[in-house]
Amino acid sequence: MSESRGTTGWEAPSEPAGPGPGVQFAPYGDRLVAYILDGIIIGVFVIVATVIAAIVLGTGLSGTRENPTVSPAAAGGFVAIIVVVIVIATAYFPWFWLRGGATPGMKRFRLRVVRDSDGGRITGGAAVLRFIGMWVSSAVSRQETWAGHKPVPGLGRRSVKTRGAGPSATRGALVKRGREACDE
Repeated sequence: MSESRGTTGWEAPSEPAGPGPGVQFAPYGDRLVAYILDGIIIGVFVIVATVIAAIVLGTGLSGTRENPTVSPAAAGGFVAIIVVVIVIATAYFPWFWLRGGATPGMKRFRLRVVRDSDGGRITGGAAVLRFIGMWVSSAVSRQETWAGHKPVPGLGRRSVKTRGAGPSATRGALVKRGREACDE
């Protein structure tokens, strides 16, 4: 319990925070536009699949307006399409992060998700945690913490920018690399 005089009780971290050597954190504007582009891609896919599901369901519709019935095959096809849509929309980000570190929207801006310690590829677990963290932070905090903003206790909606990107549990960072690194 006793501290020696002259010590502050705090020491600098042994490893510097931030991405690995040769990479820099991605600009917030690029991140936002890349995320919007990915949202448009997912949205178009969901709309097309929903139209197809409605057509499948409509082909199995019979009966009267007061007493409509749907064939089991049409209902099963509709459910299968909806399940596929949910799986693909949910796996979109983690799958692309694992396959090369970047979604199609991120590739446009030469952005990549990497391990923050050495700039290498993230693991499957880190990709899933990052995706969960992205959704939780968007749903719960109403702030886009994936863009590097963290709420300050006692300041209400105001926030401070941090150097990190994404959920810190993943030990990953969203960085911008040169053109040659993205053409791999």
